Amino acid sequence: MSKRKIIDDTELQKAEEESSSQPSAKIAQIFLNAAAPKIHGTWRVLTDQLMIYTPQGILHRSKIAGFDMDGTLIKTKSGRVFPLNNDDWQFWSRGTIGKLRRCHEDGFKLCIFTNQMGIQKKHVDAAGFKIKIQNICTAIGVPIQVFVSIGTTNFRKPHTGMWDKLVESENGSIEIEKSESFYVGDAAGRTKNNNRPKPDHSCVDRLFAMNLGLKFYTPEQFYFPNKSQIEEDFLLPKVNLF
Repeated sequence: MSKRKIIDDTELQKAEEESSSQPSAKIAQIFLNAAAPKIHGTWRVLTDQLMIYTPQGILHRSKIAGFDMDGTLIKTKSGRVFPLNNDDWQFWSRGTIGKLRRCHEDGFKLCIFTNQMGIQKKHVDAAGFKIKIQNICTAIGVPIQVFVSIGTTNFRKPHTGMWDKLVESENGSIEIEKSESFYVGDAAGRTKNNNRPKPDHSCVDRLFAMNLGLKFYTPEQFYFPNKSQIEEDFLLPKVNLF
C-alpha cells in the first residue's frame, strides 16, 4: 500500500473558485464561451485496435504532457459514471483549459491516451466519438494529439502500446525525454476513505505511468498542486504484468 496527497471536497471547491478568479482562467472561460476557431486534423485507424487524431499545426516536442480523458480532462454533465451520449461532457474543472494552455506554452506537447473499447463493441458510435474529440480539442484551443485504444491488444492501458506508437512514428522523429514528461489520470487505485466515498474504478493510469517510468499525477494533484491536505492510500496488483 502506498500513499498520495489529495484534497477533500471542500478544498476542491475552494480551489476551483480560486482558480476561476485568476486572469488566465477567466480568459480561458471567455474563449470557451466564445465561438472558438474549429481545430481540424486527420484520423487514422490502425488494425482496428488504435485510432490516432493528429490536429493541424501540431508541434512535436521532446517533453510530453500526457492525459487520460474521462475523469481527468472531462467529466459527464449528467453526473453519471458513463456518458449518456457524445455530448454529455464538461471540463473537469474551470481551470482545466488554462492549465493545459500553460503546459503548451511551457514547451510540452499535449497528448491524450484513452481506453475506449466501447467503440469496438459498438456501444459507442465511432463517428460521434471523433466529433466529440474534435470539439474538446477546439474548446481547449491548443493542438492535442489523441491516441484511442479501441481493442484489447497491447495498445490498451496499462500496456504501453499507445506511448510506444508515439515514440516510433508520431512525434516527428524527435526523441522524447521521459524525465521531463509526465502523465495524469484518475484511475490511480485510490482506496475508499472519509473524503472519497468510492474507491477508484481501477489503477490502470498509475500502472501506465509506472510501466513507462513517467511522473504520475492524479487530476487533483495536477490542477491544484498547492491544495493537497492529507495522504491517500492506493492499492496496486501484487504483480504488474503487461
